[in-house]
Amino acid sequence: MNKSPLRTLAPAKMIQSPWGGRIFSVGLLTLLLPLSAKAQEQNRVWITGRVFWDRTSDNWDEGSPWVDGNTAEFNEGTGIVLIPDRVSASGLVFNTTATIADGSITLSGTSPSISVVSGETATIGSELELDTLGN
Repeated sequence: MNKSPLRTLAPAKMIQSPWGGRIFSVGLLTLLLPLSAKAQEQNRVWITGRVFWDRTSDNWDEGSPWVDGNTAEFNEGTGIVLIPDRVSASGLVFNTTATIADGSITLSGTSPSISVVSGETATIGSELELDTLGN
């Protein structure tokens, strides 16, 4: 029997997104999932005022594109971020209230995590998958 290494993570409570995806509030949740390693993990900071999270737009740090496997960090002024297709991240860090919608995020790496600072809310309307092989 061939089992897929990807598992879809289902939140406890789902509400319909105005963008057609599903949304759930992460709140103060910190999700730690110990998995096998992939060695390229770096924190990448979203540039305020950008909209699309993909692998070609220069929306991270000093105007660079996203590299799968890094940790995405969202700070003051992030607002709504749309994923046109699929990205992979070792973690999501919300230092401000923000919404991620559409597309799909695969959580992978040594200890994939989603964290939200106290007093802020992260809303994720993208499909979340877990890469159990760390690929």
